[in-house]
Amino acid sequence: MAQLIDTSLWIDLTRLRSPGALKAFVAPYINDPEAHLADPITFELLRFATDAEASLLTQYFANVPKLSCPDDLWTLAAKLGQECRKTGITAGAIDLLISTVAIFHSAELVTFDEDFQLIAGASALKVKILKRPVP
Repeated sequence: MAQLIDTSLWIDLTRLRSPGALKAFVAPYINDPEAHLADPITFELLRFATDAEASLLTQYFANVPKLSCPDDLWTLAAKLGQECRKTGITAGAIDLLISTVAIFHSAELVTFDEDFQLIAGASALKVKILKRPVP
């Protein structure tokens, strides 16, 4: 099964100040043959990246396959947001876009962000919530 690696893992891997133990924990997920990217994740990563972080990310991106966005991404994400609202969940726009790509491809989203568990409760999203190792 394809795994969509969320922004939270990429940040911890490439942030210069991330502890080595955290980078070592994250690396196997990103290097897994089933690991994939998606445009909403690359956007979220690169919009605030320093030059050094952007350079490192670009190197990683070259080796990770990308899940395509559905042609009706925005419509599907809006519908997902509406479904979430019906259950009392207000999900962020980027989280809805990421979730929509994962659902479209039947991929498992791998993340540290527990907000995705809420979206999964209101949708077909498959999510694997990781816990950061304690130093």
